[in-house]
Amino acid sequence: MPVFNLPSPVSLFSVALIATRNRSLLLSERALDSICAQERAPDLVLVVDDSQPYYRHETRAVVAAASARAPEVAFQLLVNQKAPGASGAW
Repeated sequence: MPVFNLPSPVSLFSVALIATRNRSLLLSERALDSICAQERAPDLVLVVDDSQPYYRHETRAVVAAASARAPEVAFQLLVNQKAPGASGAW
């Protein structure tokens, strides 16, 4: 018995969520490259930036470069300008 009663064929939409803070190099060389190299890349990559203001330009540049390398994937950058932690970006 199926868990979900979904019509067939099912069209799935996948999202990858990455939270980052002051780590643009790891974001670039590990997280985004790994996600985009998947057999089925996500439809959307949502990057939540909790970096200090000094580092935010680096994160923006990394996300823009990833978007140029993988035009089939939509990228969105949310910058936390409220409370520290990922919850401040929503």
